[in-house]
Amino acid sequence: MIFQRILGLSSKRCVQLMTSSTIRRWVSSQHKTGKEIQIPVPFIKNHIAAKLWKGNEESNKSVPIICIHGWGDNVTGFEPLAQILSVQRPNQTIVAFDMPGHAKSYHTPGMYSDLHMETLLTILRIIRHFNWEKVTILGHSYGGLIGLSFASTFPELVQQLIGIEIFHPLFLNIEGSNQMAVTHASLKGILDLESKLLSKRPAPSYSREEMVERMIQGRVRQGGLVKEGCDMFIERGAVQLPDGKYQFSHDPRSQQFFWLGRLSLSNTSAMAECLGCPTSLITCLPEIGWQELTETKRLIKNLQVNGKPFKHTKVNGSHHVHMLEPELIAPIINEFLNN
Repeated sequence: MIFQRILGLSSKRCVQLMTSSTIRRWVSSQHKTGKEIQIPVPFIKNHIAAKLWKGNEESNKSVPIICIHGWGDNVTGFEPLAQILSVQRPNQTIVAFDMPGHAKSYHTPGMYSDLHMETLLTILRIIRHFNWEKVTILGHSYGGLIGLSFASTFPELVQQLIGIEIFHPLFLNIEGSNQMAVTHASLKGILDLESKLLSKRPAPSYSREEMVERMIQGRVRQGGLVKEGCDMFIERGAVQLPDGKYQFSHDPRSQQFFWLGRLSLSNTSAMAECLGCPTSLITCLPEIGWQELTETKRLIKNLQVNGKPFKHTKVNGSHHVHMLEPELIAPIINEFLNN
């Protein structure tokens, strides 16, 4: 079975994953569908695309939740979980947005795109757009790292931080002479990609099946993603051409990490120390290799000893548990928010 081989899961576990995502109808009468909205980006006359689950007007006591998806994903990843939470927490407003360069959000003009900084700016832009005083940050994978970075940079704006499978080692050893090597590779990468984009070669297109297979293969290191999840992402993150084939709608620059200005490993300790809010970390079993890395363990330890409430919960699920098995983590999130 192809999913079993890709995910490295038992036959029983693979069937459980596929069955749960197949029989659950997360767009249904019992779930509250989010409203498509646009957050203006005036300087470039464009916008951030997002979905809004608006809480009851009469209640203004619940702190809004901002959901940040992982690298290469889009708002669709958070829809199943947001729909469950919006029913269980009718007073809570939830916003999930497409990162810059992803799905329906703007592509950065010019040569260089810094996804990390632009996403931090997007969170701040959303908070100001709605005139919110405080928010809860809910991030998945790379989005969780962005959330951690934002919460430590703007502690006065974040009431609670929730991370789902967030501790991927995106913070490299760029201290000392390593900084030169990273800068060298980054600058070359920027120009190489620029040359590719200026060549005017048509963007590659794929059949639906080919696109699904590319998405599956691209997420093997993350623990894999089954076909149902890929189909969900494609609905928002791809466009269908007149010949029936599909193209990804993301900005190619957003899919390539350049490490200019990135945080060093020592900065992760400072991030944990600067957090001013309770933090909940949710990780899935079986663990992926990067969860055992020294950098990951050190960051978790720093969160445990920074003097703020910290809870680490492990569940049996996949890397995209919030999308494929949201019923597993909704009670954990509810309990954390209530406390």
